[in-house]
Amino acid sequence: MSFPGQHESRVEQDVAYGHMFIFLLFLAFAVRLGVWIAHYRHNTFIQPDTMSYLRAGIELLTSGTFPSFARTPVYPLFLASMSKFLSPNPAIMALVQIAVSLLTVWLMYGLWFRLFGSITALLVLAFMALDVTSAISANHLLTETFFTFLLSGCLVGLLHVRSRISIMVIGIGLSFLALCRPVAILLPVVVAFWLYVTLRKRGPNVFTFVSCFLACSILLPVSWIARNHAHTGVYFFSTISSTNLFQYRAAWNVSRVSDRTFDEMRAEFKQRADLEKANAGLNEGELARWKQSRGLKILREMPFLTLIQGLDGLVKMYLGISNASINEFSITSNTYELENSGSIIVRRLQSLGGRGASVWIAGIKIWAILYLLLLYSGVLYSVVGMARGRFTTDQRRALWLMLVVIAYFTLFSVGAEANSRFRVPIAPSLSVLGATGWVVLLRAGWK
Repeated sequence: MSFPGQHESRVEQDVAYGHMFIFLLFLAFAVRLGVWIAHYRHNTFIQPDTMSYLRAGIELLTSGTFPSFARTPVYPLFLASMSKFLSPNPAIMALVQIAVSLLTVWLMYGLWFRLFGSITALLVLAFMALDVTSAISANHLLTETFFTFLLSGCLVGLLHVRSRISIMVIGIGLSFLALCRPVAILLPVVVAFWLYVTLRKRGPNVFTFVSCFLACSILLPVSWIARNHAHTGVYFFSTISSTNLFQYRAAWNVSRVSDRTFDEMRAEFKQRADLEKANAGLNEGELARWKQSRGLKILREMPFLTLIQGLDGLVKMYLGISNASINEFSITSNTYELENSGSIIVRRLQSLGGRGASVWIAGIKIWAILYLLLLYSGVLYSVVGMARGRFTTDQRRALWLMLVVIAYFTLFSVGAEANSRFRVPIAPSLSVLGATGWVVLLRAGWK
């Protein structure tokens, strides 16, 4: 039974939510387009690693062979396809990545709308719309944005899965994910554990269900490892992990016990690897095995420094605000000459934004810091809400999946090479946890 006016009130509320959805989605686009405009004037879409992806992808498209053992083929193929069939202009390719970023926002909004309702979903949309680091990454021709889209699609699929066929499709999706960024190669293992724990009470066939998922999720990575072995005689997935291990993590440890800077030591370790390759006649697989052996030896010999390095990487990953990338915007910010201003406040903003930067550059940095404070406060309250049993079974299952994903990428990402860009793939998971936590907090305060 409904009372007069209830239906009209509900319709008005739905219309208001719809308007807010459109506004926040437009805001997400505006933030990313603003970064695009800042990059466009000096064409800074191309980053140091961009060409290694693009060249490998073009060769794969034109000759059917993939020349790299450091890169995996999914993102190079995506980048080369844009270049060949759409436009070779980096600015146009960045616009496509902005569209991909908006699709990620829409996916996570839709998932949380179904599980938690309009208010929480809109707050998810707000967090994702205003994430400066994700907006910057969408304009860099690197793997993060496309990888985040694939990961978000897999997470949505995992929370909608109903049949053995669908879980096999999701498993294949995680196979592609690993071939986009090698860091995801072991993700199916932890996801399989989450699947088993959350579904074990639903029937006796859960083990078979999870086994089908794992078999499909390792299909492409195993094939790629076999490809690398066929070319080099060594079983490995990508040489990038051994390079990071030796030329970043091991070099970082050694730099702390010597009078050399990290950059100097990193250059020296690269030179050592190049000399070993030349003197011993090693191929890429053999060199990767040599780097891994030497790198692990150094890390094991300095366990305390290895721990300190991990904590340092953790801080950079979670508290970084893409400072260097934000500073690039100052190249185009000549609308306000701070050096001629006598205002103490403006001068302090100048010191935050960097020499020659306008107030809005400093404002972006201030917002990036406030954003992280708001986000992590929400994440904390979300965990508190889980501990106090404030959510339904399906909601807890979704929240646990986000926590598992965050924990996985944190464990495998923190190190000397870590920076705020490494946070982008888990930004959607952090956003949904942050939004959920703030709704819990606000409802508790309202009561």
